Amino acid sequence: MYLSNLELVGFKSFAQKTSFKFSDGITVFVGPNGSGKTNIVDAVRWVLGEQKTSLLRSDIMENVIFCGSKHRKPIGMAEVSLTIQNNKKILPIEYSEITITRRLFRNGESQYLINNTICRLRDITDLFMDTGIGSDSYSVIELKMVEDILNGKIEERRHLVEEAAGVTKYKIRKKEADKKLISVQADIIRLQDIVEEVKKNVSSLSRQAAKTKKYNQIIDEYKSLELALLKNQHINLNSLIKSNIEQIKEKKIEKNKYHNTIEELEDEIRKIEIELAKLNELHTEANNIENRLYNELVQMNKDLAVGEERISSIINSTDKMATDIIEIKNNIQNLEFNLAKLKENYNQYNNQLKDKSTDIETQKSEVHHLKQSVLHIKHSVNQKSDELQSIKNSITNSLSLVNKNKQRFALNNKRIDDSINEIRKEKALIAELELQTKQFTENKDILSQKKTNILKEYKEKTTLRESYSESLEKYQNEILKIKNDIGNKQNTFDFLRNLISSDETSRFLIESRNWLPSKEKPTLAEIIATNNEYCYAVESALGEAGKWFVVDNLEQAESAIQLLKQNSKGKATFIILDKIPKTEPFEELYFKNKKVIWLCDIVRAEPKIKNLLRIIFGKTCIADSIENAFEIIEHNIADSAVTLDGAFLNKNGFIKGGAINATETTILGKKERMQRLCEDIDNLNQQLKELENAYYQEKAIYSSINLGELEEKLDVLNEKINANENSLSQVKYQIISLNNKVELIEHNIAELKKDNFQIEEENKNVEKQLLELESQKLIINEELTEANNSLLAEEEKLEEQEMLLHSKEIEIAKLQTEVKNLQTEILNTEKQIQFNKDRLQDIEIQKQKSNFELENIKRRLTIINGELNTTEAKHNEATGKKEHIIQSINSKQDQLRQISEQLTLERKTYSKVVDSIHQIELKISEYNTQLSQITQKALEDYKIDLQNINIKLEENFSTEETKVKLAILKEKLNSLGSVNFMALDEFEEQNKRLEFLISQINDLTDSEKTLQETIKEINQTAEEMFRHTFDKVNQNFKILFKKLFGNEGDADMRLTNDNDPLESNIEIIAKPPGKKPYSIDVLSGGEKTLIAIALLFAIYLVKPSPFCILDEVDAPLDDSNIDKYLELIKSFSDNTQFLIITHNKKTMEAADTLYGITMVEDGVSQVVSVKFAS
Repeated sequence: MYLSNLELVGFKSFAQKTSFKFSDGITVFVGPNGSGKTNIVDAVRWVLGEQKTSLLRSDIMENVIFCGSKHRKPIGMAEVSLTIQNNKKILPIEYSEITITRRLFRNGESQYLINNTICRLRDITDLFMDTGIGSDSYSVIELKMVEDILNGKIEERRHLVEEAAGVTKYKIRKKEADKKLISVQADIIRLQDIVEEVKKNVSSLSRQAAKTKKYNQIIDEYKSLELALLKNQHINLNSLIKSNIEQIKEKKIEKNKYHNTIEELEDEIRKIEIELAKLNELHTEANNIENRLYNELVQMNKDLAVGEERISSIINSTDKMATDIIEIKNNIQNLEFNLAKLKENYNQYNNQLKDKSTDIETQKSEVHHLKQSVLHIKHSVNQKSDELQSIKNSITNSLSLVNKNKQRFALNNKRIDDSINEIRKEKALIAELELQTKQFTENKDILSQKKTNILKEYKEKTTLRESYSESLEKYQNEILKIKNDIGNKQNTFDFLRNLISSDETSRFLIESRNWLPSKEKPTLAEIIATNNEYCYAVESALGEAGKWFVVDNLEQAESAIQLLKQNSKGKATFIILDKIPKTEPFEELYFKNKKVIWLCDIVRAEPKIKNLLRIIFGKTCIADSIENAFEIIEHNIADSAVTLDGAFLNKNGFIKGGAINATETTILGKKERMQRLCEDIDNLNQQLKELENAYYQEKAIYSSINLGELEEKLDVLNEKINANENSLSQVKYQIISLNNKVELIEHNIAELKKDNFQIEEENKNVEKQLLELESQKLIINEELTEANNSLLAEEEKLEEQEMLLHSKEIEIAKLQTEVKNLQTEILNTEKQIQFNKDRLQDIEIQKQKSNFELENIKRRLTIINGELNTTEAKHNEATGKKEHIIQSINSKQDQLRQISEQLTLERKTYSKVVDSIHQIELKISEYNTQLSQITQKALEDYKIDLQNINIKLEENFSTEETKVKLAILKEKLNSLGSVNFMALDEFEEQNKRLEFLISQINDLTDSEKTLQETIKEINQTAEEMFRHTFDKVNQNFKILFKKLFGNEGDADMRLTNDNDPLESNIEIIAKPPGKKPYSIDVLSGGEKTLIAIALLFAIYLVKPSPFCILDEVDAPLDDSNIDKYLELIKSFSDNTQFLIITHNKKTMEAADTLYGITMVEDGVSQVVSVKFAS
């Protein structure tokens, strides 16, 4: 077994299709550094399935695709094909020649092929497993791997021995068995948890079944009592409804009398309103005229002010323009001087550039001529190569076509015979299926009628259930809303209860148990209250006094002060209730026709606290704004004033104010708010209780409507209908399919006969073409060799001329840069001069416009002053007319007010009569509702119509006693708790499930034991194979070491953990002649290389690799050691094929085949080969 061919297309530096033909023996690759030799090693690794980009010397996998060069575009795909001769049947596959192909596209898509058949990466890995061939096996060795083997990398050493021993597949199997074992153990634990849960369910369901029987007995007794109670209520409600209907007739006569009076008064009001509407229109018209004249006066005054301001602005602007004109003229003189100097420098450099340009044109002409020659030759070479490749492809395709046609001809004949037999069978089957179709159609009609009857009954019950469902949903929403309200109010209550002052002293006294006055420990702010609109005003005026503690007597205050002293907690202020003097309320005052609101009057508190607040606040009043507050204080109405947003002003000249903190919570009126919240919570709880009672009553009715039985019937019937329909459809489909199949088979027979005729004609034509193509191939091969030799000679001449041209181009570029910079500066200077001239002209024009505008404004102001007096006279006349219309409107409104008051009295009397009628109607409606509910309840719960049924009641029937009996029975039902009516069926189902789960656990336990035994067996087999191979490799290593270093040298391999050899480190001991190193790390590079070579070839003796690739392994060796290295390779070359990359001449001499790798074109590797045997 050996490598016979390696083909690369677009892989790294091999841009074009490149093939390497290999034979037995030693093949050597040579070439300069960077020419692409190691890319051949990378290609072999890559095609064998290597996935680590670091081992391929790339950052990402896409980098293996040729990325382009100076003269070539990037390629979209990389492809490598490796052909192996499997003549010794080492690979477990039936083919004697195997071609492995790998492709990678730039979009990330990749393909693997074995003999041009797409496969998986796993298939290639499995094919080469334990054969010594692979991307990470000992068949591919680089110089850096020698270092890795010897420098203590455990995995590298052990992997080599494992590959030779053939235990890799056992380790993979063990890993898969370990995963399965973990999965099985997890399943056992999960099933055990489920079994425990199911056992609990089975135990619970057995108890529920007994409870269901007891429930049925109680419910029968409850039904008979409730029906008697409902019948009694039905009789009583009917009599109440009749008496209320008589009362309504009397009230309606009284209602009509009041209605006529109201209509007469309303007619009078409508007449007055029409007159008022006309007066309002006249008022609006007069008001619009007055406003228009007023706006004209305002606009005229505004125009006068604007004109005077504009005159001042124009005079200032004219002065500034004169200064700017002088400055711009100076700038123009300086710029013109600089421009003259720049033009002089530009002419000097431009002359030098013209001289150099003439010289370079001659050189460019020479280079262009050579390039045209090279391109012409290259074109010729490429054309010949393409022609040759095209002919080869045509020959291959023609041969392939002939073989395929012969196979197809034989296959077509066989298909024709098979198709004729198949037609006979299909026609017999069609006749049987047509009889089945008739039977299924009859069944369909019967089942459809049954379904229609059940659906009608189901729809009626569903409508009833949906109506109750909507009602229940409304109750749930209302209950949820009230619960949320209760929760919100309770949270507010808790928040207020826990709300204490942030002051450390106050917090200490409130939380202290050593100070316990007779009642709570309130602060002044907590026990007073006011409306929300005045909160900020009261808090601002109160200030720190809001934190003062309120106590009953002096002793309580003194005990608190003593406690603060003992604990060093600062000072606090106390209000002693029995020491507060009585104060009188402030007198009523008015300011600007508005009553003055004293701050102490808007606060709610007990009398003693009111006295205190008059002392704290003094004569402080509420003001609309800060301006209003200042006016009140200046007129000596009050000593202080506070606005609604908390701004506080005092007559002594200080003011307090600022922003309102929207997130801050006030403790003002805390006590009152907490009481109000408690009342709200109690009311909401009462509403909640009533709603929940109503909800549970309707829910009981809803639960009694059972659709399950009908749904089960419908499901069973649907299953039968679907099964019948499916069977019918299948039979019809089979008939159609069979008929189509027969037609298709007959069509195929005709096509196959036609195809056979075409095959015979096509083969005759292809054989003639093959003879012509072979002769063309020989002629083009000779022409291609001559063209390649001409190309090399022309390319050398071109390179010399291009270097000379490059140096001259650099000189020209420098001169061009200088000229370009001077041109830019000259252009910029000329632009600046023109800009300044344009600006000078603009300023002078602007100055003239300003003078003209000044004269116009002065004339316009004179005209406006004259119009102003005329407009003022018209405005005064319009105001007088408007006042006269207002007096007429007021007179009509007084007349309308008197009639409206009389109408209001009549309407109130009418409303009372209507309300009394409405109250009676509500009672009747309520009685009807109760009657309907009772009738509906009897109908829904018991399927009984109370109106038509005759239920005999006892003479002394007691409603209360019956309700007590029902309550007792209901209590018994409630004491049973929830009853599961499906308990018996569920118990049987859960018990079966329990038995099934226990059997599953037993199966998994058996599987766990089997996997543990398998893992133990795999470990034992792999360990025996590893030990046996390790001993053989160690024995061969000692022999080869002496052969390379002489008989005086000594070497050994040891396992550091003999108990677990598969995970043990392999220690290498090597002592060259005359040395006793404590570690192989201190040996020279050449000695390390020989040791590694000895180890690798020791493995080859145990399990030879069909081929071995050595990448510059001989680099550290001197001439004497090179001879030993080559001698060893030659001795192994009978059984192993060697591919060697080297720079050493002696290694080259030992080659049977020599390949030279070079880069004639930058970035593109090319190949030259020599076979020494020929």
